[in-house]
Amino acid sequence: MLLHATTLLARSGRSIASYLRQLPDELRAQPILFTLSSNASKEFLSTVVHVLDSHSNSQSVGCVSAALPLHSSVVACSLAFFDRATAVPFRSTIQGRVEPQVGRWHAMRAHQSPSSANELDVHSSREEAWKREVDAAVRGQHGDIDWDRIWSGVRDLEALPPPLKLIRKQEVHTVISFTDSAFQGFANALEAFPQANKLSLVASSTPFSTGLPFTLIENSSLHSSGAVGIALTSGRRPSLMLQYPGLEEIAPPMTVTASDGNLIHGLDGSNPTKMLMSAIEQQKLSGDEAKDDEFCLMILKFGMPWEVHRIMAGGPSRGIMALESEIAPAEGAIVQLCHRPRDKVPNAFMAPPTDRAVTFVNTASDLSSTPQSDLSESDVHGFDEVFGSTFLSASENGFIVGRSKGVGSEGNSPWKSSVTGGRATLNSWE
Repeated sequence: MLLHATTLLARSGRSIASYLRQLPDELRAQPILFTLSSNASKEFLSTVVHVLDSHSNSQSVGCVSAALPLHSSVVACSLAFFDRATAVPFRSTIQGRVEPQVGRWHAMRAHQSPSSANELDVHSSREEAWKREVDAAVRGQHGDIDWDRIWSGVRDLEALPPPLKLIRKQEVHTVISFTDSAFQGFANALEAFPQANKLSLVASSTPFSTGLPFTLIENSSLHSSGAVGIALTSGRRPSLMLQYPGLEEIAPPMTVTASDGNLIHGLDGSNPTKMLMSAIEQQKLSGDEAKDDEFCLMILKFGMPWEVHRIMAGGPSRGIMALESEIAPAEGAIVQLCHRPRDKVPNAFMAPPTDRAVTFVNTASDLSSTPQSDLSESDVHGFDEVFGSTFLSASENGFIVGRSKGVGSEGNSPWKSSVTGGRATLNSWE
């Protein structure tokens, strides 16, 4: 059960320490979930991690997240305390498919300390290890490919983190976590808890702030890969809500008539790319003004967004639409073409969630994350703003959603939301 949540827009690591000292003593024995935005200096991060580790008599897990839009000049620190009787912190080292790293990150490896370089080498080798394990898992006794195991997701390959093996699977109703970009193995492993809602923030990229590709935190230890989080048991399962402020529908709902992999081959029996181009022309969205806008495919269930995926590319002549997704919606799914104007993204952050909510937001990748140093103690309170009862964190790398597949609920397998401005909220804890 969620006992206390807050998001602090802080100007000093010392001000966060002061805030923790004012909390009730009974919270010291409870597990802590936290994030600290990537515009925190290394000194700021070190101070907060040390304070959280020393403050709690239980475990703390967290990650470095992105700066919050409209508040990038201050550091965002989100805290959530859970009842230790019903919360199980964990760290996972399950491997997944590592995404290619681009830009100057590679050049930084030459300047890392031996320990940091080893962390990065481990991260870089995970792709090959994942490929080898999947290849071994999908082949039968005689070396032939077992297609049934491929399409089942090779879930028997995954092993749950040790603390989660001790929980009765039917008792877990929620899993909140932070992961690196290679989330597939970890997400598949969590399918062992079919009655649980799963929400995971893909940690912000941190090569220029901490020197690691991602920064995951377990107590006082920093990790560059894997996942950390908390599994919740007993009590009421909080509701999971998706919102995409600023996302505009540009065509009526349609039915998927052909799909394969992450490709859509048919919408209402027609060429999907030509239908998208027609919608763009009708809405007059072409030209330089729309070149940075996003176009998406929304999967609808019960009249609400069930999944939303960015459209990566399309071939009008071949009739193929590629989605930024592990798998495209199946034939028969009801979908809708949508458009997200770039200038409407800030509206998604104007009104933070209210009253006992955990919210993850997909922010723009070009948001400034320049490290902010601790300010002087002349700033007495050290806060620009405090969002009470709300745990609000953002990442340019998106978040992963998996809805409960329990009795009487229409669940779904884990999928990644990467549409700018999208937000996922867990609320109604009681």
